[in-house]
Amino acid sequence: MVVQQLVPVSTLAAHWALDPSLHLLNHGSYGAAPRAVLAAQAALTARIEANTHGFFNRELEALVDAARTEVARFVGVAPERFAFVRNATEGVNAALMSLAPTLAPGDALVCSDHGYNACANVLRRVAEARGAHVHTVNIGLDGCDADAVLGRFLGALGPRVRAVLVDHVTSPTGLIFPVVELARACAARGVAVVVDGAHAAGLVDLALDPLFDAGVSVYTGNLHKWTCAPKGAAFIAAAPDFQRALRPAITSHGANSPRTDRAPFWLEFDWCGTFDPTPWLCAPVALCTVAAMVPGGFGEVMARNNDLARRGLRCLEAAGFAAVGPDAMRGPMASVVLGGLAPGQSLAFMHQLWRDHQIEVPVIAMGDRALLRISAHLYNQLASYEHLARVLPEALARAARGL
Repeated sequence: MVVQQLVPVSTLAAHWALDPSLHLLNHGSYGAAPRAVLAAQAALTARIEANTHGFFNRELEALVDAARTEVARFVGVAPERFAFVRNATEGVNAALMSLAPTLAPGDALVCSDHGYNACANVLRRVAEARGAHVHTVNIGLDGCDADAVLGRFLGALGPRVRAVLVDHVTSPTGLIFPVVELARACAARGVAVVVDGAHAAGLVDLALDPLFDAGVSVYTGNLHKWTCAPKGAAFIAAAPDFQRALRPAITSHGANSPRTDRAPFWLEFDWCGTFDPTPWLCAPVALCTVAAMVPGGFGEVMARNNDLARRGLRCLEAAGFAAVGPDAMRGPMASVVLGGLAPGQSLAFMHQLWRDHQIEVPVIAMGDRALLRISAHLYNQLASYEHLARVLPEALARAARGL
């Protein structure tokens, strides 16, 4: 395929090893690690492979502790409550599997239709194993402001509800949900709250300790998305009363370790079998690298990303596409409804935008509608969103004609 060089380059794009021929508007799904982070990871990989026995037996533990301290500070939680995992889905598995023994037949677990499918699958599996059932709150796409979201969750909190799984930032719509208010309401009813914070670190000014004070039981999130760590870097943290029951999704040596010099929480989560620890260990490098790209550090990074995403959304709205949710619930991701596109056409249309227009952007089926979700990070330029807004109407018309 011959691709024209059409994409304007941000002055900050040189920090990333991105394909300059593409309009990459999907940072939210997989992130992108800067060159400096990849270089640090490569150096660390070489160090490991020079003496794997020595690294894993004498060096790794102290390095994980140091990385834990830095990342825990960034997300606003005491290191004692924090452990690394490989991704937020693994963290949700650990949280819900740890909750499972408390469930009885007839109990209920709650999630929403804005939740992440993989994590909803975990919820269903846990419920089925214990004779419980899952209640999916229908938030929908129309009129879903923060008050409506909270009200619909609260309406689902019946007497047999034992836990709520809620997204801090929703995957299909990019909306920031009112997790503090929901956690307080659940805590008053004795309902556990597991927060899937897959998108939150680096997208919002995350402070976990106040969330635990509000009633959150477990919080898990990715570091490969908005903080730009390598893939395979994520975390899980828990309130003290739930931490004692929290176990990793993979049982390994830590489950019966005789050591008394480290907390069982760390002994279990820090080693679940031989793995590549470089994403965890490079997470602090990513935090420093991205923060240093602009004068105001990560606060400015988030402000710039939010502003660009909103300007990109305004381009799509001007082209006739309706946004999902209010600006007050948005960060650097935003979704619009693709009128006339059937949900079953979502994947094919996503590939059509790449094939015909060099645009990488997710097209997501949600209920009876299809959504398009944009993201913005420092390497993006407004011109890419303008390009998307120009070509989208005709691209939809072609899809409708089966072209």
